[in-house]
This record gives sequence, C-alpha cells and structure tokens, in this order.
Amino acid sequence: MDAGNVTSMEFSLTLRRQFHTFVFVAAPLLAIIAGIAFGLPDIYRSTAVIRIDRDRGNDNRAVDTYAEYYVETLVGQVLKRNNFDTWVQEFDLFADEKTWSDVDKRAELRKNLNTDIVTTLVIDPFSGREHDVVTGFEVSYMNFSPIDAQKVASAAADAFLVENRRSRLTQGQEEIDFFAKEAETYRTQIAEVEARMANFKERYSRSLPEVMQVNMRAMDRVDLDMETTRLQMENLKRERVILQAQLSQIPTTSDEAIEQLAALQNEYVRVSSIYQETHPSVISVRKQIDSLSQTVDSAAAIPILRQQRDEISVALIEARERYSDDHPDVRKLLRSERALDERIAELSARSGVERTEVVSTNNLYIQMDTQIKAIDSQVSGLSNRLYELRVKRDGYDEQLLQTPQVEREYRELERDLANVRKLYDATQEQQREAELSLALTAGARGDQLTMAQTAYVPDSPAWPPRAAILVLGIILAMGCGIGIATLREITSGMVRGSSDIIDLCGAPPIALVPLIRNRSRRVKSRAYAAGFLASVGAIGSLAYFGAQVL
Repeated sequence: MDAGNVTSMEFSLTLRRQFHTFVFVAAPLLAIIAGIAFGLPDIYRSTAVIRIDRDRGNDNRAVDTYAEYYVETLVGQVLKRNNFDTWVQEFDLFADEKTWSDVDKRAELRKNLNTDIVTTLVIDPFSGREHDVVTGFEVSYMNFSPIDAQKVASAAADAFLVENRRSRLTQGQEEIDFFAKEAETYRTQIAEVEARMANFKERYSRSLPEVMQVNMRAMDRVDLDMETTRLQMENLKRERVILQAQLSQIPTTSDEAIEQLAALQNEYVRVSSIYQETHPSVISVRKQIDSLSQTVDSAAAIPILRQQRDEISVALIEARERYSDDHPDVRKLLRSERALDERIAELSARSGVERTEVVSTNNLYIQMDTQIKAIDSQVSGLSNRLYELRVKRDGYDEQLLQTPQVEREYRELERDLANVRKLYDATQEQQREAELSLALTAGARGDQLTMAQTAYVPDSPAWPPRAAILVLGIILAMGCGIGIATLREITSGMVRGSSDIIDLCGAPPIALVPLIRNRSRRVKSRAYAAGFLASVGAIGSLAYFGAQVL
C-alpha cells in the first residue's frame, strides 16, 4: 500500500474518531449564531440626500474650501436638543419605552441619526490626477418602524435646509454689515489722504511734478525777459551818455536872459559904486539879480562879469594915470571892481551847484534834459523790473530744486490714495455681492443646499445582515469544530490503528478486531443523538429569544 493511500485512510479514521467532538462544538455554536441572526429585530433605514450646489449662488468659498467643515457645522446646529425634543413629541418616538427619560430618548435618537459625506471621483484638469470632490451629504435614520424612520429622516433633512438658509441669511447680513463698516473705514481714510494731498498741493503748489514743465518754461521766459531788460538798460545808458555829453555843451539859459542878467549886473556895479550895500537901490538890484539867477545859469554870467571887470580894470588904470586914488572916479571904479570880484567869486562858488537845480529857460536844453530824465526814469524802472525778475527766477529755481523731493512725497500720497481706493472698491464690490447673495438666499433662489433625494419609506430592513451573519457563523463554527477536534486528536494518548502499534512496537499487528455494533448500541446512539439535537435546538431558541429581547 502506498503512502498516499495510508494518509487518506488515516485522515478518514481520524475524522471518524473526532466527528462527535466536531459536531459537539460546531453545532451549538452554529445554533447560537443562527438564533441570533434570525432573532435580531428588523431595523429600517430611511435616507435623504442633500446636494451641495457649487454652481448656484455667488459665495462658494465655504463649499469649495471647507465643505466638510461646513457640513459638520450644520450638523452641530441641527442635531441639538430642541430639535430632538420636537421630533420625539411630533412622531411619538419611543412610546413603548416608559422608563426612558428625555435624555435617554435624545441619546437614542442621536445614535440612530447619522450624516455621511457624499464624494465624487473627478479628474483635476491641471494635474490630471483623480481626487474626491464633496458633492453633498446623506441624512439617514434607523428605526424599527419604516414609517418613523422616513419621518425623522425627512424632518432632519428639512431642518438642514432651514438651518442652512437661516445660517446663510445671518452670515450674509453679517458680511454686509462687516463690508459696510470696512467701506466706511476706507472712506474715512480716503478723505484723510485727500485732505493731506490738498494741503500738500496748497503748500507746494509751485513745486508739484505736473507744473515742473510750466516752471521750466516760465523760468526760460524770465531769463529771456532779464536778458531783454539788460539790453534795454545798456542801450538806455549808452543813449544817456550821449545825451549828457550833448547837454554839457548847451547853456541852460537863453541869450535874452543872459543879456538881462548882464544888464542887471552892470546896474548893480553902477549903483554899488555909488551907494552903500544897504541902499535901497542896491538892495533892489540885488533882489532882481537873485530872482533872475533862479532861471539863468550863474556860470553863464561869469564871463560877462569878468569882461566887465576887465573893462573896469582898464578904466581904473587910465583914471589912476590921470587922478589920484582919492579921486571920486578912481574910488568909484575901485568899488565897482571890488563889487565885480565879489560877484564873480559868489557866482564861481555857485557854479558848483548841479545844473538840474537851475530852472532852465533854454528850450533845447530843457528838451534834452527831459530826455535824460526820461531815460533815468526808464533805467530805474528797468532796474526794478530786473530785480523783480531776478527774485522771480530765484523762486522758480528754488521750486525746481524742491520738485524731486516734493514729487517723491507726492507719489507716496498718490500710492496711499490708490491703495485705499482699491481696497474701498474691492470692499464695495464684495458688499454688493453679499447683498445679491442675501437677496437670492431670501428668495430661495440662491440656496447652497438642495434636496437631491427625499427620504422614502424603506420596504426592506437595512439591519441585521442575516445572510452575512449566517455565512460568518458557519465559517466560525466549522473553524472552531475542526480546531478543537484537531487539538483533541493531538493531545490524546490513546492507541488508535495499526500505525500507532507499529510506532510503539516496531512491528505490525497480527490481526485487527473490528467494532461490533449491536442493537443496544444503536439505540443508545440514537437516544444520544436525539438529546444532542434537542440541546442544540434549545440553545438556538434561547439565542433567538435573547436577541429579540436585547
């Protein structure tokens, strides 16, 4: 006999020997599992599916970035005490549980009310990788009654939608208030920056960058005006020099006035040679001479007086040749000579007075003198204008030197104003979007959550999974039976079969005595089997009723 046949025979013999052990272990265990599987009461699940709408509404930030967090927040807001109490009273839940308190009922309701995120596998258009996108969530409730399961699941789903709308309305109003407050803050900042810019412009109105070209053109015009003024002044000064030279050659007095002055001088010499200085005739002539001297250049009378003196000197020499010094004629001539000397000395002293102080009677002299005075007036005016232009140019030059620093500070103010205006415009836009989103939400046209599937009355229980429990029970029972039977076979010290004799004695047995089954043994075996089956049935029944009670 080959080794394979021996092994098969030994295995069959071992199985026959340990069959009772296998059955005694597996059958009760299988009965217990079957009793539990069929004894557990039916529990029904009703589920509503709520879709997170990404395309509707304007504010998808919480949906796009924090979808799961948003759902968890809603769960915390919906699954709370007041809603539990409302549902328990409205649907008369746990009416059979007389001993349960409100806390127990709320705990049982919360345990059986579940929310699960619904995801969809999509491909990222940028990376090309697959990833899950949250598209919604399920609201389910498990109960022994399918109708109660549907009612609670539907009420919970509606509560999620109501809470979502209320939360979005509250959040939308808070966002509007927040953006309005921020916009007012930015508006105040804009007013402050604009006021600073206005003060800055008022302070540096002539040094601003936009007037730099104007200042440069104005400075060029001032330079041109200064050069033109200098040329005019030089021309006028040259013309004045020429006129002054010509004027110096023209007597200030006319010939008639000079002749009249000469006649008065002669009369003065005549009367002064006759009378004392205090004589009325001398005083009268002297006054006439002084009056005429105001209109006649005194220097013009000096040559006449010198000529007269020369004539009197000649006459005095002739008179002294004929008469002594005491002669009246000599004495008269001496007085005349002395009077002319005094007059010449007086006129010579007065000839140093500027000609402008002498009232001229010469028309040509007056005309040229008037031209010189006009030129002097023009030169004085041009000099003043040149000073004003120089001051003006210095001002432009200082303004141009300040322009780079002013431009830097002005650009900073412009950047500050642009940044604040940008923030203000962005806040205004966000406020308008929040107002539109709030209007859509209030009109039920911008709901972020929509009912994709309403809760229905289930027609089959969702729990327990009896087939799965039975399959697992069969596997467990068979595994335990085989394991214990094998362990007993290994640990047993009994000699069974020819192989054990060969191992112990080193030689095969001479003969094998078979098992003799008589009637009494068969009756005993049947009674034993009936008792075992009854025990297994009882164990299964106990497990069945125990599962129902639990």
